[in-house]
Amino acid sequence: MEEELLVNSAESAYAMGSVVSAVYATLGIFSIVIAIALYILLVIAYWKIFTKAGKPGWHSIIPVLNSWDEIDLSWNRPMAWFSICLTVVSSIVSIIIQNRVVAGLEVPGFLPVLSYVIVVVAVIFGIICTYKLAKAFGKGFGFFLGLIFLRPIFMLILGFGSAQYQGRQG
Repeated sequence: MEEELLVNSAESAYAMGSVVSAVYATLGIFSIVIAIALYILLVIAYWKIFTKAGKPGWHSIIPVLNSWDEIDLSWNRPMAWFSICLTVVSSIVSIIIQNRVVAGLEVPGFLPVLSYVIVVVAVIFGIICTYKLAKAFGKGFGFFLGLIFLRPIFMLILGFGSAQYQGRQG
């Protein structure tokens, strides 16, 4: 009797583990499909936005290049270089922290602080750049909020809507 109970509970645990694994696999595949769909939507939106602004549409396909062009359209080239430098420094700091943790070495106290500062600066930079992008197409604060919270939808509206590129605004 006890053996049957143990066998049944082991089979139940195995079946439950299989169900959980199937759910995680399904969620993973679903997440990948959603991410690809959003990427394709953003490429289409950026393509239209770039062609409206006189830049080659194919720049929207290349991730670093589309970020460069977006900053160049909304702000200026020195700020685009600043964004690239910020990304490089952030990557270097992350690699140093990760390698020290993996090696079991102590991480100097300023590195995590530097990492947090870089993240805060990057978020503020992104918000300002998004605001300037909305202004460059003659849109107001409400549209800027839409770009922040529902970016793929509002980028499609910007690309396919009646907004025209008016150049950098201050």
